[in-house]
Amino acid sequence: MRNERRFRWPEGEFKFNPPPEESPLPNEYPRPNPEKYNRVRNPEIDATILIGIPSRNKPNDLKKCIEQLIDASDDRNNYDLLFIIDDDQIDDYKEVVGVLNPDIVKYIKPSKDSWTNIQIACDEQFSKKDYYFFMPYGDDISGLSHGWDTQIIYKKNHFKDDVFMLYTKTIFYGRTPKFHERCYYVNGKCYAWTHGETMPIITKKLFEFVRPAFKNVERYKGLKELVYLTIIHLLYRWHKENRNVCCEISFDYTENDGTSLKMFEEVWEPFLSEIFEELRPTVEKIKNYIDKN
Repeated sequence: MRNERRFRWPEGEFKFNPPPEESPLPNEYPRPNPEKYNRVRNPEIDATILIGIPSRNKPNDLKKCIEQLIDASDDRNNYDLLFIIDDDQIDDYKEVVGVLNPDIVKYIKPSKDSWTNIQIACDEQFSKKDYYFFMPYGDDISGLSHGWDTQIIYKKNHFKDDVFMLYTKTIFYGRTPKFHERCYYVNGKCYAWTHGETMPIITKKLFEFVRPAFKNVERYKGLKELVYLTIIHLLYRWHKENRNVCCEISFDYTENDGTSLKMFEEVWEPFLSEIFEELRPTVEKIKNYIDKN
């Protein structure tokens, strides 16, 4: 069974005005001609999206997950696939890597209580090329909606300064539009780590601002997605800058053992609530950049 938590909307009334609604996506957003669909990656074409997929102990799940992701995409040239595999399982994944033929494979030292090495691998690759978006993914994800890559690229340059994050329309674990639309600021509290986007898609410009804050990456256990959510929250909480943008895609989770959820509940909630001031310099730099552009 899926490891889900019961959702209860926080009590009380909202104490602030919600951000203005975005213009709806057009009924016919630009999509490629099916006859020109590229199923094989052409390395001479620069990808817009980098997708980071770590996997351990589940080569068959990874294969199923990636096959579905590719089938649901509009154009294989829109994205690069980055596999992150623990170096004690190279042989276990050899066949699957050969079949799926990812664009990049990084082998890292395994860790039981930290995702630092995973995050470092993703950051290094994201920095190397002129990607616009980074999308974290997992081998326990399924049901990614058709045309997901076109939907993401449609949001390119949504803000002229390129500083923003995309959230999906997926609803589980209490993730609802109301939380996203208010940047997880409800009744004076931060819900970024309990009801934030599980697959936040970040821009390269946002990444460039946040990366210096992670010089001591081990302190954050490598789970930087939650810190991105917190920064988006603080931009709205302190400056009423809403840089959380809806992306018209959705997905499901397959069965999982709840390991990440357990680590999240025990480590992240009390930790992140203490780092607001630690992140203030980053938030202020982003705000200043937004004001100038």
